[in-house]
Amino acid sequence: MANPAPTDTAFFGHPRGLSTLFFTEMWERFSYYGMRALLLLYMTAPLAAGGLGFDAAQGGAIYGLYTSMAYMAALPGGWIADRLIGQRRAVLYGGIIIASGHFAMAVPSLVTFYLGLVLIVIGTGLLKGNVSVIVGQLYTAQDHRRDAGFSIFYMGINLGAFLAPLICGYLGQRVSWHAGFAAAGFGMLIGVVQYLLGGRHLGDKGLHPGRGGAAVEGGDVGRRVPGAARGRRDWRCHRRAADHRGGRGRCRRRRAVAVDRRLLRVAAHEQRVDAWGTQAPRRRGRAVPGGGALLVGVRAGGVDAESLCRPCRRALAAPSIHRIPTPGRQ
Repeated sequence: MANPAPTDTAFFGHPRGLSTLFFTEMWERFSYYGMRALLLLYMTAPLAAGGLGFDAAQGGAIYGLYTSMAYMAALPGGWIADRLIGQRRAVLYGGIIIASGHFAMAVPSLVTFYLGLVLIVIGTGLLKGNVSVIVGQLYTAQDHRRDAGFSIFYMGINLGAFLAPLICGYLGQRVSWHAGFAAAGFGMLIGVVQYLLGGRHLGDKGLHPGRGGAAVEGGDVGRRVPGAARGRRDWRCHRRAADHRGGRGRCRRRRAVAVDRRLLRVAAHEQRVDAWGTQAPRRRGRAVPGGGALLVGVRAGGVDAESLCRPCRRALAAPSIHRIPTPGRQ
């Protein structure tokens, strides 16, 4: 049977609500990578230069704990959205808390520095996973535009990560560290404002808790991870669950283990800028204004020309791929 024709094609052939989520995530990644580009440099800068004067070991420990917890917080953030407040409110509250954290770091005080890090972790846990769930809810299971829609969405992530060290890095190293942190906060504030203004284009997607199942097949946090991460054994177990007493419980435990392993792998991957970042200003960052933060930010975001162009190519190619005749399909 042929797929039904899509009805909402206002945003480059995709639902209008995708643009709202695109810019929300772009500004969230702008704020995250903008502050993160400065974080390690700020902590290890001497007091005379406006930094905290930490040694590389202490700064690296704080940096590693922060980056890992920012991703691990997605587990409680997903549970809160699914069970209590819904994805839409979780994204809104998360954006407000993230902006508050960046503005707290803009205040030159050690207490507000740590407070800002905690707030950003909490806000990221509420926003990061749930905004992707709403993207999935914009499409039906039979909508062939879904993969291309996620590719466009990921392009917003790459764009925000690319712009962040250019702007926040320059302000942080050439004007003031705290000006860079404030710029990250204003970026997140812009994202929150446009999310509120564009909320009408999302309809009722993600408004109520317990409705994430329309996009993620059940709404539990374990099913937010792509099937490849869970493995084929999990899918076989899921199909046999109805035939074996207690099988569903074993499947859920297996999914939980797969999610934990994936989050741990991502959290470990986020540590890769640690010692390298402290050497950037002394080795290659001096020739460019704000170059230390620029180099650290680009390395932290993993941004290059290929990562920026790849989602665009996929989004443009997806409609053509789905128009190719498939044997056995009318």
